[in-house]
Amino acid sequence: MSEMPNYHISENAAAGIGICVLIVLIAIAVTIFILCGMKTKKYEFMEKEDIETAYEVSGMVKEKRDAYHSLYVTQLVIGITCCICSVIPLFGTLAVSESDFYMVSAVCMLLTLVAIGTYFIVRSAAKMNAMNQLLEEEDYTRQKKHENKKMSGPVTVYWLIATAIYLAWSFTTNDWDRTWIIWPVVGVLFPAFYAIVSGIRKKS
Repeated sequence: MSEMPNYHISENAAAGIGICVLIVLIAIAVTIFILCGMKTKKYEFMEKEDIETAYEVSGMVKEKRDAYHSLYVTQLVIGITCCICSVIPLFGTLAVSESDFYMVSAVCMLLTLVAIGTYFIVRSAAKMNAMNQLLEEEDYTRQKKHENKKMSGPVTVYWLIATAIYLAWSFTTNDWDRTWIIWPVVGVLFPAFYAIVSGIRKKS
């Protein structure tokens, strides 16, 4: 907007407004993370330890999960659809205009749709995962918990090495605009690493 005479905003003012909005959004996000972390900390053991629930509790949770399943699927579909459709504003703008203002506006719309989609995905998955933790099913079976305990060491080493490589490459070459490629690569390789180490542990 600062590059367009109609808005009468200087470049410094635009940068200052943008940074202030960015900091406010980060502050809100950090507050949400802290509050959610404090509320769920006392239940972290359910992800790692074997638990025993009363028969009535298991039956009640199964009923609630069955009743929630249709809403879970609906929210998941909405979230995924929003993420897929998020590129439409950008491609649509490319087709009709090359204006930087409209391109940036399209990127803002893209990120907004991604945020909405992520909200629905996380909200629905969090509730379903909580019920699966109580029932010790899917990703929270006792076998999975024991396997995750054994894998915690190699996983930590994997990500520490990846971080060290990223920092070493970035600081020595100063190519920060290129070194980010490490993260998608190590992210894609992680399932293969996990499967290989897990297979070796099972054989041994």
